Amino acid sequence: MKVSNLMKSLAVLDHNVPSIVGQIRNYGVSAEWAEHPGGEYIEVLTDKTIESFLKANESVLVMFYAPWCRHCKNSKPEFARAASIMQTEVPSGKLAVIDCTLYPAIYEKYGVAGYPTIKYYRFGKLIGEYHHKRQAMDFVFFMKRSPTSKGDL
Repeated sequence: MKVSNLMKSLAVLDHNVPSIVGQIRNYGVSAEWAEHPGGEYIEVLTDKTIESFLKANESVLVMFYAPWCRHCKNSKPEFARAASIMQTEVPSGKLAVIDCTLYPAIYEKYGVAGYPTIKYYRFGKLIGEYHHKRQAMDFVFFMKRSPTSKGDL
C-alpha cells in the first residue's frame, strides 16, 4: 500500500473513532462495568445522553463517579449486582452511571460535591441525593420504595 493511501485511511479512521467510541458508550457496556456481574444492566451515560435518559425513565438512581476513587471502586460491584436484581424485582427502576472525569461539565451542572455522588430522579426531576448504605439490597429496597418527594428519601 502506498504511504499516501495509508495516510488517507488513517485520517478517515481517526476522524470516525470519536463517533464510534461515543456510540459504544451510549449503547454498550463499558469495560469498566462489564467486569462486575450485573454491569450489563447499568446504563452508562454521557454528557449527551443524561438529560434524555433521566426524562424518559420513571425512576433512576445515578452514580456520578470517578474511576480512581476508592469509594467508587467499592460501590461498583454492589451497584452492578443491584442492577441485575432489579431486572426482576424493580423492572421500572434504572441504575445509571456517569464518569465525571470524562465529562467535567457534569460535575458542576448536576451539583456533584464528591465521589461517588448518588442522586435519585423521577421523570427527569431530581428528588434528592441518596445517603443510605451501598450494598446491593440497599439500592434495590430504595428503588422498590420509589420515592416521590425529598421527604420520602
